[in-house]
Amino acid sequence: MNHFQLGLLRSAGSKFQFLIQAVDDESEMTQLEKIARQIDIILSSSPAPKIKPYIESYSPGYPIHCPKCNSDKVVIFFDPRFVPRFRGEWKERIRNKKTALENRWEKIKTENRWWKMDKKSAKPNWICKDCYEGGVVLENMNKSYCTGDNELADAKKQTKEKRCEQEFWKLYKQQVNLVKKGKLLEDIANLQPIVSNCYAGAKELLASNKTELNN
Repeated sequence: MNHFQLGLLRSAGSKFQFLIQAVDDESEMTQLEKIARQIDIILSSSPAPKIKPYIESYSPGYPIHCPKCNSDKVVIFFDPRFVPRFRGEWKERIRNKKTALENRWEKIKTENRWWKMDKKSAKPNWICKDCYEGGVVLENMNKSYCTGDNELADAKKQTKEKRCEQEFWKLYKQQVNLVKKGKLLEDIANLQPIVSNCYAGAKELLASNKTELNN
């Protein structure tokens, strides 16, 4: 029985008590008292309805990326048992990008053991609305929040490379001329060492430029 139904019964019970006081007819009084007793029995046997716990979510005002699917539909929330003072400290850390999202089960299961841990060491939780991955928020002083700038750039680069590869094999399958197909594969094979050499040379130049800037 929910709060609304219990409220109606209590209201009806009090009204019946008022009618019992006002009525003069013995038979009507007996009938009203019987109904009032039945209402009392129902109210006494009905357990109090459970109150849904209040769960507070928090948005830092910038995109937060899921470490699994890279979606920015991530929700950070606090357990109802979280102490308000520590909740405020965590909000500040998140806002200043001094935290990271953790989704490894080995790490999650060691955090937020409410039955045995100090409340000061409690961690916020998070969930992704796209892939439903979730976990805890951990403090990380040296890394941007969740997927930081470098990790996000790497993820976009990998996506672009995968898309280029898929497009190449799509064009290859569409080619019906076997000679042209062979020539296309030969060109790719010949380009591989050239690209590798260019990559190695570019890395050396970047390393030397970085050394000069530091000096």
